[in-house]
Amino acid sequence: MKRHLYFILLIGFMLLGIQGFGQTIQVGANFNAGNYGKGSSITVPISTAGVFDINQKFEIWLSDASGSFVAAQKIGEFQGFFTTFVNGTIPVGTPTGANYKIQVRATTAGVTPV
Repeated sequence: MKRHLYFILLIGFMLLGIQGFGQTIQVGANFNAGNYGKGSSITVPISTAGVFDINQKFEIWLSDASGSFVAAQKIGEFQGFFTTFVNGTIPVGTPTGANYKIQVRATTAGVTPV
């Protein structure tokens, strides 16, 4: 009986450990941060680690001209659990500037427990 209890506890801790691993998203090292004009296309290479939900949305957000994400604009997205890039479009009304930043976000925190 004790063996069964230890086995059940071991399996429980293993399952908790699987969901305890975090997910990370990073902008790829080969991202071209060159000049982009209003209305131009942008491709942001990303690398991910961890397990993402099957219906995950990877979104790219553009900061304001000062580099702040307080009023960021979503400029592109990809839906799926795996991708190596996300495409977007610089909005036509974007003011000219040199301090813009790109941020990649995931819409869900990981896998849903069964």
